[in-house]
Amino acid sequence: GPHSSPMRSSRPCLGGGRPLLGLEAARSAAARNGGECLSTEYRGYKAPLRWRCAQGHEWQSALDNIRNRGRWCQQCACEARRLGVQAAVEVATARGGQCISDRYRNNSTRLRWRCAEGHEWDATLSSIKNGGSWCPTCVADGLRLTIEIARDAAQARGGLCLSSQYESSHTRLHWRCAEGHAWHASLNSIRSHETWCPYCAGTARLSIDVAQRVAKARGGSCLSTHYLNARGHLRWRCAEGHEWSASMTGVKSSGTWCPFCSSRKRESEIRGIFEAIFAGHAFPTRRPDFPRTGPRSRLELDGYCAPLRLAFEYNGEQHYWQGHYFHTRTTGSFSAQVKRDRCKLALCAVAGIRLLVIPYAVKDVWGFVRLGLLQWFPVSTVFGISLAA
Repeated sequence: GPHSSPMRSSRPCLGGGRPLLGLEAARSAAARNGGECLSTEYRGYKAPLRWRCAQGHEWQSALDNIRNRGRWCQQCACEARRLGVQAAVEVATARGGQCISDRYRNNSTRLRWRCAEGHEWDATLSSIKNGGSWCPTCVADGLRLTIEIARDAAQARGGLCLSSQYESSHTRLHWRCAEGHAWHASLNSIRSHETWCPYCAGTARLSIDVAQRVAKARGGSCLSTHYLNARGHLRWRCAEGHEWSASMTGVKSSGTWCPFCSSRKRESEIRGIFEAIFAGHAFPTRRPDFPRTGPRSRLELDGYCAPLRLAFEYNGEQHYWQGHYFHTRTTGSFSAQVKRDRCKLALCAVAGIRLLVIPYAVKDVWGFVRLGLLQWFPVSTVFGISLAA
Protein backbone atom coordinates (compact mmCIF):
# COMPACT_ATOMS: atom_id res chain seq x y z
CA GLY A 1 0.00 0.00 0.00
CA PRO A 2 1.03 3.69 0.00
CA HIS A 3 2.36 3.35 3.55
CA SER A 4 4.43 0.23 2.97
CA SER A 5 7.81 0.16 4.68
CA PRO A 6 10.89 1.18 2.64
CA MET A 7 12.50 -2.00 3.96
CA ARG A 8 10.33 -3.89 1.46
CA SER A 9 12.21 -2.51 -1.52
CA SER A 10 11.74 -4.19 -4.87
CA ARG A 11 15.51 -4.20 -5.29
CA PRO A 12 16.98 -7.68 -4.62
CA CYS A 13 19.80 -7.54 -2.08
CA LEU A 14 21.40 -9.35 0.82
CA GLY A 15 19.99 -9.38 4.35
CA GLY A 16 16.27 -9.63 3.52
CA GLY A 17 16.40 -6.71 1.07
CA ARG A 18 18.53 -4.34 3.14
CA PRO A 19 21.01 -2.38 0.94
CA LEU A 20 23.24 -1.49 3.89
CA LEU A 21 23.86 -5.16 4.64
CA GLY A 22 24.61 -5.72 0.94
CA LEU A 23 27.27 -3.01 1.03
CA GLU A 24 28.75 -4.51 4.19
CA ALA A 25 28.99 -7.89 2.46
CA ALA A 26 30.71 -6.25 -0.53
CA ARG A 27 33.19 -4.42 1.71
CA SER A 28 33.96 -7.63 3.61
CA ALA A 29 34.54 -9.51 0.34
CA ALA A 30 36.88 -6.74 -0.87
CA ALA A 31 38.79 -6.71 2.44
CA ARG A 32 39.36 -10.47 2.19
CA ASN A 33 41.08 -9.82 -1.15
CA GLY A 34 43.13 -6.96 0.28
CA GLY A 35 41.13 -4.27 -1.54
CA GLU A 36 38.01 -2.15 -1.13
CA CYS A 37 34.52 -1.61 -2.52
CA LEU A 38 34.16 2.00 -3.71
CA SER A 39 30.40 1.95 -4.33
CA THR A 40 28.07 3.75 -1.90
CA GLU A 41 24.82 2.29 -3.22
CA TYR A 42 23.81 -1.37 -3.48
CA ARG A 43 21.20 -2.37 -6.10
CA GLY A 44 21.33 -6.13 -5.93
CA TYR A 45 23.55 -9.18 -5.92
CA LYS A 46 24.10 -9.12 -9.68
CA ALA A 47 24.30 -5.33 -10.13
CA PRO A 48 27.83 -4.02 -10.85
CA LEU A 49 29.77 -2.36 -8.02
CA ARG A 50 33.01 -0.38 -8.17
CA TRP A 51 36.11 -2.15 -6.77
CA ARG A 52 39.78 -1.31 -6.17
CA CYS A 53 42.55 -3.88 -5.54
CA ALA A 54 45.68 -3.46 -3.40
CA GLN A 55 47.63 -2.42 -6.52
CA GLY A 56 45.23 0.47 -7.21
CA HIS A 57 43.49 -1.10 -10.24
CA GLU A 58 39.77 -0.22 -10.48
CA TRP A 59 36.93 -2.07 -12.26
CA GLN A 60 33.22 -2.90 -12.08
CA SER A 61 31.78 -6.31 -11.26
CA ALA A 62 28.80 -7.84 -9.45
CA LEU A 63 29.14 -8.99 -5.84
CA ASP A 64 28.11 -12.46 -7.05
CA ASN A 65 31.31 -12.66 -9.16
CA ILE A 66 33.53 -11.62 -6.27
CA ARG A 67 31.89 -13.66 -3.51
CA ASN A 68 30.71 -16.87 -5.18
CA ARG A 69 32.83 -17.16 -8.32
CA GLY A 70 36.14 -16.25 -6.71
CA ARG A 71 36.93 -13.50 -9.23
CA TRP A 72 38.96 -10.44 -8.31
CA CYS A 73 41.23 -8.03 -10.20
CA GLN A 74 41.71 -9.36 -13.75
CA GLN A 75 44.70 -7.09 -14.33
CA CYS A 76 46.49 -8.64 -11.32
CA ALA A 77 45.45 -12.13 -12.50
CA CYS A 78 47.03 -11.52 -15.93
CA GLU A 79 50.19 -10.23 -14.26
CA ALA A 80 50.33 -13.29 -11.98
CA ARG A 81 50.05 -15.59 -15.01
CA ARG A 82 52.84 -13.70 -16.80
CA LEU A 83 55.10 -13.84 -13.74
CA GLY A 84 54.25 -17.54 -13.33
CA VAL A 85 55.57 -18.31 -16.83
CA GLN A 86 58.67 -16.20 -16.12
CA ALA A 87 59.27 -18.04 -12.83
CA ALA A 88 58.87 -21.41 -14.58
CA VAL A 89 61.43 -20.41 -17.25
CA GLU A 90 63.93 -19.30 -14.57
CA VAL A 91 63.49 -22.48 -12.49
CA ALA A 92 63.92 -24.72 -15.55
CA THR A 93 66.98 -22.75 -16.72
CA ALA A 94 68.56 -23.11 -13.29
CA ARG A 95 68.27 -26.90 -13.68
CA GLY A 96 69.73 -26.85 -17.19
CA GLY A 97 66.37 -27.52 -18.85
CA GLN A 98 63.33 -25.76 -20.30
CA CYS A 99 59.68 -25.01 -19.51
CA ILE A 100 57.90 -25.74 -22.79
CA SER A 101 54.48 -24.42 -21.70
CA ASP A 102 53.63 -20.83 -22.58
CA ARG A 103 50.49 -20.51 -20.44
CA TYR A 104 50.19 -20.45 -16.66
CA ARG A 105 46.91 -20.26 -14.73
CA ASN A 106 47.83 -20.93 -11.10
CA ASN A 107 50.05 -23.05 -8.85
CA SER A 108 47.94 -26.15 -9.58
CA THR A 109 48.46 -25.88 -13.35
CA ARG A 110 50.53 -28.76 -14.73
CA LEU A 111 53.21 -27.39 -17.08
CA ARG A 112 55.36 -29.20 -19.65
CA TRP A 113 59.09 -29.50 -18.83
CA ARG A 114 62.19 -30.78 -20.65
CA CYS A 115 65.48 -31.69 -18.92
CA ALA A 116 69.02 -31.41 -20.33
CA GLU A 117 68.80 -35.05 -21.49
CA GLY A 118 65.70 -34.30 -23.59
CA HIS A 119 63.17 -36.10 -21.35
CA GLU A 120 59.73 -34.45 -21.16
CA TRP A 121 57.09 -34.65 -18.40
CA ASP A 122 54.24 -32.70 -16.77
CA ALA A 123 54.39 -31.21 -13.27
CA THR A 124 53.17 -28.15 -11.36
CA LEU A 125 55.45 -25.14 -10.86
CA SER A 126 55.01 -25.60 -7.11
CA SER A 127 56.40 -29.17 -7.15
CA ILE A 128 59.43 -28.07 -9.19
CA LYS A 129 60.14 -24.79 -7.40
CA ASN A 130 59.20 -25.59 -3.80
CA GLY A 131 59.27 -29.40 -3.77
CA GLY A 132 62.71 -29.56 -5.41
CA SER A 133 61.65 -32.29 -7.87
CA TRP A 134 62.95 -32.47 -11.43
CA CYS A 135 63.16 -35.08 -14.22
CA PRO A 136 61.65 -38.42 -13.04
CA THR A 137 63.40 -40.33 -15.84
CA CYS A 138 66.85 -39.07 -14.80
CA VAL A 139 66.08 -39.96 -11.18
CA ALA A 140 65.15 -43.49 -12.24
CA ASP A 141 68.36 -43.79 -14.29
CA GLY A 142 70.37 -42.59 -11.31
CA LEU A 143 68.86 -45.24 -9.07
CA ARG A 144 69.63 -47.99 -11.57
CA LEU A 145 73.28 -47.05 -12.09
CA THR A 146 75.05 -47.15 -8.75
CA ILE A 147 78.63 -47.13 -7.54
CA GLU A 148 78.44 -50.94 -7.34
CA ILE A 149 77.81 -51.12 -11.09
CA ALA A 150 80.83 -48.85 -11.62
CA ARG A 151 82.99 -51.20 -9.54
CA ASP A 152 81.69 -54.22 -11.48
CA ALA A 153 82.50 -52.48 -14.79
CA ALA A 154 86.06 -51.76 -13.62
CA GLN A 155 86.58 -55.29 -12.29
CA ALA A 156 85.43 -56.76 -15.61
CA ARG A 157 88.31 -54.83 -17.23
CA GLY A 158 90.85 -55.90 -14.64
CA GLY A 159 90.87 -52.52 -12.89
CA LEU A 160 89.30 -50.55 -10.05
CA CYS A 161 86.80 -47.75 -9.54
CA LEU A 162 88.42 -45.52 -6.89
CA SER A 163 85.39 -43.25 -6.36
CA SER A 164 83.14 -43.80 -3.35
CA GLN A 165 80.12 -41.73 -4.45
CA TYR A 166 77.91 -41.83 -7.53
CA GLU A 167 75.62 -38.99 -8.68
CA SER A 168 74.62 -39.68 -12.28
CA SER A 169 75.69 -41.60 -15.39
CA HIS A 170 77.53 -38.48 -16.61
CA THR A 171 79.41 -37.78 -13.34
CA ARG A 172 83.17 -38.24 -13.77
CA LEU A 173 84.50 -41.09 -11.57
CA HIS A 174 88.10 -42.01 -10.69
CA TRP A 175 89.44 -45.20 -12.32
CA ARG A 176 92.67 -47.25 -12.28
CA CYS A 177 93.66 -49.88 -14.84
CA ALA A 178 95.70 -53.08 -14.27
CA GLU A 179 98.88 -51.18 -15.27
CA GLY A 180 98.36 -48.60 -12.50
CA HIS A 181 97.26 -45.70 -14.74
CA ALA A 182 94.64 -43.46 -13.10
CA TRP A 183 92.16 -41.15 -14.86
CA HIS A 184 88.62 -39.71 -14.65
CA ALA A 185 85.69 -40.64 -16.89
CA SER A 186 81.91 -41.03 -16.60
CA LEU A 187 80.32 -44.43 -16.03
CA ASN A 188 78.31 -43.81 -19.18
CA SER A 189 81.51 -43.58 -21.29
CA ILE A 190 82.92 -46.77 -19.73
CA ARG A 191 79.75 -48.86 -20.11
CA SER A 192 78.18 -47.49 -23.28
CA HIS A 193 81.19 -46.48 -25.38
CA GLU A 194 83.45 -49.34 -24.23
CA THR A 195 86.32 -46.96 -23.48
CA TRP A 196 88.92 -47.84 -20.85
CA CYS A 197 92.44 -46.65 -20.06
CA PRO A 198 93.50 -43.82 -22.43
CA TYR A 199 97.18 -44.34 -21.56
CA CYS A 200 97.10 -48.00 -22.53
CA ALA A 201 95.24 -46.99 -25.70
CA GLY A 202 98.21 -44.77 -26.65
CA THR A 203 96.07 -41.70 -27.40
CA ALA A 204 97.14 -39.41 -24.56
CA ARG A 205 100.36 -37.89 -25.90
CA LEU A 206 99.04 -37.13 -29.38
CA SER A 207 95.94 -35.43 -28.02
CA ILE A 208 97.86 -33.24 -25.54
CA ASP A 209 99.92 -31.96 -28.49
CA VAL A 210 96.70 -31.13 -30.35
CA ALA A 211 95.30 -29.36 -27.26
CA GLN A 212 98.43 -27.22 -26.96
CA ARG A 213 98.21 -26.24 -30.64
CA VAL A 214 94.52 -25.30 -30.28
CA ALA A 215 95.28 -23.18 -27.20
CA LYS A 216 98.22 -21.46 -28.90
CA ALA A 217 96.01 -20.55 -31.88
CA ARG A 218 93.74 -18.71 -29.42
CA GLY A 219 96.64 -16.89 -27.82
CA GLY A 220 96.65 -19.08 -24.71
CA SER A 221 98.03 -22.40 -23.48
CA CYS A 222 96.95 -25.86 -22.33
CA LEU A 223 98.35 -26.50 -18.84
CA SER A 224 97.44 -30.20 -18.63
CA THR A 225 100.04 -32.91 -19.23
CA HIS A 226 97.67 -35.90 -19.39
CA TYR A 227 94.81 -36.51 -21.81
CA LEU A 228 91.80 -38.70 -21.02
CA ASN A 229 89.47 -38.53 -24.00
CA ALA A 230 87.64 -35.91 -26.03
CA ARG A 231 85.20 -35.29 -23.16
CA GLY A 232 87.75 -35.32 -20.36
CA HIS A 233 88.48 -31.90 -18.85
CA LEU A 234 91.85 -30.25 -19.45
CA ARG A 235 93.27 -27.14 -17.79
CA TRP A 236 93.52 -24.01 -20.00
CA ARG A 237 94.84 -20.46 -19.67
CA CYS A 238 93.83 -17.51 -21.89
CA ALA A 239 95.95 -14.49 -22.90
CA GLU A 240 94.46 -12.53 -19.96
CA GLY A 241 95.75 -15.12 -17.48
CA HIS A 242 92.36 -16.64 -16.61
CA GLU A 243 92.45 -20.39 -15.91
CA TRP A 244 89.59 -22.89 -16.24
CA SER A 245 88.76 -26.52 -17.09
CA ALA A 246 87.00 -27.67 -20.25
CA SER A 247 86.97 -30.68 -22.57
CA MET A 248 88.89 -30.83 -25.84
CA THR A 249 85.53 -31.17 -27.63
CA GLY A 250 84.24 -27.98 -26.02
CA VAL A 251 87.29 -25.95 -27.03
CA LYS A 252 88.21 -27.49 -30.38
CA SER A 253 84.87 -28.49 -31.90
CA SER A 254 82.39 -26.15 -30.18
CA GLY A 255 84.66 -23.14 -30.53
CA THR A 256 84.36 -22.04 -26.90
CA TRP A 257 87.25 -20.37 -25.10
CA CYS A 258 87.72 -18.39 -21.88
CA PRO A 259 84.41 -18.26 -19.92
CA PHE A 260 85.65 -15.32 -17.82
CA CYS A 261 86.24 -13.17 -20.91
CA SER A 262 82.93 -14.42 -22.35
CA SER A 263 81.07 -13.53 -19.14
CA ARG A 264 82.41 -9.96 -19.24
CA LYS A 265 81.31 -9.68 -22.87
CA ARG A 266 77.81 -10.89 -21.93
CA GLU A 267 77.59 -8.42 -19.03
CA SER A 268 78.57 -5.61 -21.40
CA GLU A 269 75.83 -6.66 -23.84
CA ILE A 270 73.18 -6.65 -21.07
CA ARG A 271 74.42 -3.28 -19.80
CA GLY A 272 73.91 -1.90 -23.32
CA ILE A 273 70.30 -3.14 -23.31
CA PHE A 274 69.52 -1.45 -19.99
CA GLU A 275 71.17 1.81 -21.07
CA ALA A 276 69.23 1.74 -24.36
CA ILE A 277 65.90 1.28 -22.57
CA PHE A 278 66.70 3.90 -19.90
CA ALA A 279 68.39 6.52 -22.09
CA GLY A 280 70.60 8.91 -20.16
CA HIS A 281 71.14 6.47 -17.28
CA ALA A 282 74.34 4.47 -16.75
CA PHE A 283 74.54 0.95 -15.24
CA PRO A 284 78.18 0.52 -14.14
CA THR A 285 79.45 -2.40 -12.04
CA ARG A 286 79.24 -1.29 -8.42
CA ARG A 287 79.73 -2.42 -4.83
CA PRO A 288 77.12 -0.17 -3.17
CA ASP A 289 76.95 0.29 0.59
CA PHE A 290 73.71 -1.59 1.19
CA PRO A 291 74.51 -5.20 0.11
CA ARG A 292 76.92 -5.91 2.99
CA THR A 293 77.55 -9.43 4.30
CA GLY A 294 79.97 -8.21 6.97
CA PRO A 295 81.76 -5.09 8.27
CA ARG A 296 84.22 -5.12 5.36
CA SER A 297 82.38 -7.21 2.80
CA ARG A 298 80.19 -5.61 0.11
CA LEU A 299 78.56 -7.66 -2.64
CA GLU A 300 79.09 -6.59 -6.23
CA LEU A 301 76.25 -5.82 -8.65
CA ASP A 302 77.06 -6.31 -12.36
CA GLY A 303 75.05 -3.20 -13.21
CA TYR A 304 73.48 -0.64 -10.86
CA CYS A 305 71.69 2.67 -11.49
CA ALA A 306 71.17 4.49 -8.17
CA PRO A 307 68.64 7.11 -9.45
CA LEU A 308 66.34 4.34 -10.77
CA ARG A 309 67.00 1.99 -7.82
CA LEU A 310 67.50 -0.68 -10.49
CA ALA A 311 70.23 -3.32 -10.86
CA PHE A 312 70.99 -6.40 -12.95
CA GLU A 313 73.01 -9.56 -12.41
CA TYR A 314 74.27 -11.87 -15.16
CA ASN A 315 74.47 -15.39 -13.71
CA GLY A 316 76.94 -17.64 -15.54
CA GLU A 317 76.94 -21.45 -15.46
CA GLN A 318 78.72 -21.53 -12.07
CA HIS A 319 75.57 -20.19 -10.42
CA TYR A 320 73.61 -23.34 -11.38
CA TRP A 321 76.09 -26.23 -11.75
CA GLN A 322 77.93 -27.74 -8.80
CA GLY A 323 80.45 -29.54 -11.02
CA HIS A 324 81.49 -26.32 -12.80
CA TYR A 325 85.25 -25.65 -13.05
CA PHE A 326 84.71 -22.43 -11.11
CA HIS A 327 83.95 -24.50 -7.99
CA THR A 328 86.92 -26.89 -8.26
CA ARG A 329 89.25 -24.31 -6.75
CA THR A 330 87.76 -24.24 -3.25
CA THR A 331 85.72 -26.76 -1.26
CA GLY A 332 82.12 -25.73 -0.73
CA SER A 333 82.45 -23.01 -3.31
CA PHE A 334 79.10 -23.86 -4.99
CA SER A 335 77.12 -23.67 -1.74
CA ALA A 336 78.86 -20.36 -0.99
CA GLN A 337 77.85 -19.12 -4.47
CA VAL A 338 74.19 -20.07 -3.89
CA LYS A 339 74.29 -18.38 -0.47
CA ARG A 340 75.74 -15.17 -1.99
CA ASP A 341 73.06 -15.13 -4.70
CA ARG A 342 70.23 -15.50 -2.19
CA CYS A 343 71.80 -12.96 0.15
CA LYS A 344 72.14 -10.44 -2.70
CA LEU A 345 68.47 -10.79 -3.66
CA ALA A 346 67.35 -10.43 -0.03
CA LEU A 347 69.55 -7.40 0.69
CA CYS A 348 68.43 -5.64 -2.50
CA ALA A 349 64.78 -6.27 -1.59
CA VAL A 350 65.30 -4.82 1.89
CA ALA A 351 67.07 -1.76 0.42
CA GLY A 352 64.29 -1.21 -2.14
CA ILE A 353 66.56 -2.07 -5.08
CA ARG A 354 64.86 -3.79 -8.02
CA LEU A 355 67.27 -6.57 -9.06
CA LEU A 356 66.77 -8.45 -12.34
CA VAL A 357 68.76 -11.70 -12.67
CA ILE A 358 69.57 -12.90 -16.22
CA PRO A 359 70.59 -16.62 -16.38
CA TYR A 360 73.32 -17.67 -18.85
CA ALA A 361 70.94 -19.98 -20.76
CA VAL A 362 68.63 -17.15 -21.87
CA LYS A 363 68.80 -16.80 -25.66
CA ASP A 364 66.57 -13.77 -26.26
CA VAL A 365 68.16 -11.36 -23.77
CA TRP A 366 66.24 -8.32 -25.06
CA GLY A 367 62.92 -10.14 -24.62
CA PHE A 368 63.85 -11.51 -21.19
CA VAL A 369 64.96 -8.09 -19.89
CA ARG A 370 61.83 -6.35 -21.18
CA LEU A 371 59.56 -9.00 -19.69
CA GLY A 372 61.32 -8.69 -16.34
CA LEU A 373 61.15 -4.89 -16.32
CA LEU A 374 57.38 -4.89 -16.91
CA GLN A 375 56.86 -5.95 -13.29
CA TRP A 376 58.18 -2.52 -12.20
CA PHE A 377 57.89 -0.12 -15.15
CA PRO A 378 55.07 0.79 -17.58
CA VAL A 379 55.00 -0.51 -21.16
CA SER A 380 55.75 2.99 -22.52
CA THR A 381 59.06 3.04 -20.63
CA VAL A 382 60.14 -0.52 -21.43
CA PHE A 383 59.18 -0.48 -25.12
CA GLY A 384 59.35 3.27 -25.85
CA ILE A 385 62.72 3.29 -27.63
CA SER A 386 62.08 0.15 -29.65
CA LEU A 387 58.61 1.32 -30.76
CA ALA A 388 59.99 4.69 -31.81
CA ALA A 389 62.77 2.97 -33.70
